[in-house]
Amino acid sequence: MTTAGPQDQPSHHFDPAGRPYAAATAAAAAVVTACGRRIAVAPLCIGAAGGPFARVALDVGPERGGASRAWAGLSPQEARGLAFLLLEQAARAEQLAGPGA
Repeated sequence: MTTAGPQDQPSHHFDPAGRPYAAATAAAAAVVTACGRRIAVAPLCIGAAGGPFARVALDVGPERGGASRAWAGLSPQEARGLAFLLLEQAARAEQLAGPGA
């Protein structure tokens, strides 16, 4: 897994229907998994009749040579919950793998 800096970020993200829209890429970050998927995370503010809604955009790109994508717009609370679950599962995976893995 590698990380990518802001200069490597896509200039847009896609909504669930695959339509691109502007994202705040200056604060975006991404990791590239061992299988080549780029997972980009960026702040997102969606305007609506009820006012702007703060979201965290999670954009999982396709595997090497693939076309599948996944996208999610999480509330800040949901993003924190996902972060907690990821950290918890990473610790469990390391325990299962044992020392030196």
